[in-house]
Formats: sequence, structure tokens, C-alpha cells
Amino acid sequence: MGDSWESMHQNGALSARDARMALDIAGALAVCRDQAELHRQLGELPRLIGADSGLLTGIDPAGMMIEAGDRALYRRDLLDAAMAHWREHPVIIVDVSGPANGAHRLSDFISSRWRQRGLFGDFYRPLGMTAEISLQLDWGGPGTSLCFVLHRASGDFGDREVAIMNHLRPHLCAARMRVALEARQVDRLGLLGRGLQASGRETVVVGRDGRIVAADETARGVLERWFGGAAETMPVALHDWWSAARAQPMPAPFAIIAGQRRLRVQMVPGADEDLLLLTEQDETVPAASRLERLLPLTRREAEVLARLAVGRTNDGIAYDLGISRHTVVRHVERIYLKLGTHTRAAATRVALDALHGER
Repeated sequence: MGDSWESMHQNGALSARDARMALDIAGALAVCRDQAELHRQLGELPRLIGADSGLLTGIDPAGMMIEAGDRALYRRDLLDAAMAHWREHPVIIVDVSGPANGAHRLSDFISSRWRQRGLFGDFYRPLGMTAEISLQLDWGGPGTSLCFVLHRASGDFGDREVAIMNHLRPHLCAARMRVALEARQVDRLGLLGRGLQASGRETVVVGRDGRIVAADETARGVLERWFGGAAETMPVALHDWWSAARAQPMPAPFAIIAGQRRLRVQMVPGADEDLLLLTEQDETVPAASRLERLLPLTRREAEVLARLAVGRTNDGIAYDLGISRHTVVRHVERIYLKLGTHTRAAATRVALDALHGER
């Protein structure tokens, strides 16, 4: 966690009690895994350090925002006033100009005319707290800054609070960065999942014991439709395939057919968990995407062949795809040429053989 109790205590910056408290706070920050946990921990810091309130606030060219803090205390009208007068704040001017390495007390920057400024009259006076200490956690370029700020109604912040804030800075920055990275990872995974669903695939995460670790309602519904029962553990047939597939460098997919429906399961092995991709397909009309992948055809030619293989006429194919009959004829001629066939029956046989070989 960076500083040890001995180093913080022996260098004279913190008392033994404050050093232990700082380490306890650092430990709590180290286990924050999402924004809600981080904000709860930040909410405890004013009491532990000796302030009346605290907030996590940022400023950029678009304006000022509060990421965490008492919304009842830091009212919208006060924030609007702060935004209107922020250029009068000497510490903010320093923070938005570049990275800051330590805590700043507002009292170290103000002049004798401070109480005559609009920022003091419209924000600090109605807030009822004029003592302030702030710590920059992130600087994203000129004009931007993210700071953790503490306020106190009476008595200025002293060297003790400055020392505690400075010792906590690397832990606060690390917690903020870790939470932001995890949030982006969750967003990316959600985007990936929606992309797979849009392509007709559902995802299931399986642990080493064969239990389903994560699956949304749609994926569980697929398993229940095909295998019945509650989808908390993998069905026996799927589990047997998964166990054998995990020992193979490039596992073959699992496939099962019921009537005109087909379920295909692919496995993406992981270090501790595996991802299963579930795809339901209607075998009445072969999926054009599969024919395009398996045969030397364009997407449109694959769409034509998929319908040709189930007996659709040229007129029917034209209607299905919203193209002219003449265009269909040209596609069929190119399909024959690419597949080395001369009849519908022969082209259908090539398509079915390719699909059968994929199973």
C-alpha cells in the first residue's frame, strides 16, 4: 500500500494514531471495486480526518460537476454560483493549469479582498463553511481538474490534515483509477454482449466446477428450451462435451438438432472461466452467413443459395430479397460457376454437404 506505519510515524509527519488511521483508510480504498464503494469510503473521510463535509468535484470546459458529496448541502444554486465565479478561486486556477502533487489549503492562497468577491458571497457564506482543503486526483489537460475537497465551518485546516491528505493521495488516485478502469471494462463487456446478441448469439460463463457463473435471462431461456430444468448447472450432454473440449487446443463446437431447429455451442477457453457462445438457427433456410463462410460466395450469393437450397423459385427469391428476377438469375449463374455445378440440385447438394461438414 506504499507507506508503512513505521515510515509514516517515524518521519514525524503523522502521529502514531493518525498513521494507523491513514493505513486503515488506505486498506479500505484498496478493496473498492466500483464507484458506489469508492463514494461510500469518501463519505467517511470528513469524519475521520476532522472536517464537516467533503465532495469529489471536477471542472472542465463544459462546467463543474459533483461526482460524490452531500447533494442537500451542496445545493444546485450553490454549484451554479461556484461555476459562475470559479475563476476567482485561487486554488482552482492553480489546479486547472497543471498537475498538483499535494494538498492545498484555501487560506494559503487568499488575499485580504477575498471576502469581497462574488465567490465568497454567493458560495462560501451561504454554505456556512469557509475553511477548505483540496487534493487533486486527476488532471486531464489545461482547463480540467478532479479534486477531493474538505470543508470545515470553524477553524482552519492545519498541518495535520495536510499531512494525512498527502499520505492518502496515492491511495485515492489508485482507487479512482482502478474503479474507472473496471467501469470501462464492464461497459466494454456489455457492448460485446449486445453485439453478440445482435448477431444471434447468447453468452454463458462457466466456472471450473461446471456451474454457470453468469448468463442473462435470454441465454438461460435457450438452455431451458433445449435441455429443460433449471439452468444453474450445465446439462449433462453439454457438460460432457465441455469437459472433453477443455482438453483440446481448438475444441470442436457442440451441436444438437430438434426438428427444424439447431443449437450450436462454441467454447472460448479462459484461465479460470470459459465462455460459451450459444447460437439457435432455423434449419429450414440455411443461414446465409454460414454459407458465405464455408463457400467462395459473396453475402448476396449466399442469401440466394440459402433460398435456392430449400426450393424457392427465382421469383420467390427476388421477393424475399427485394431484388429483380433478372438479378437473381445473374446471381444463380455466378453461384454455378463458383461451385462448379450446372443445376439447382447440384448446387443444393454442395450447400448441404458444406453445412453438414460444419456440424
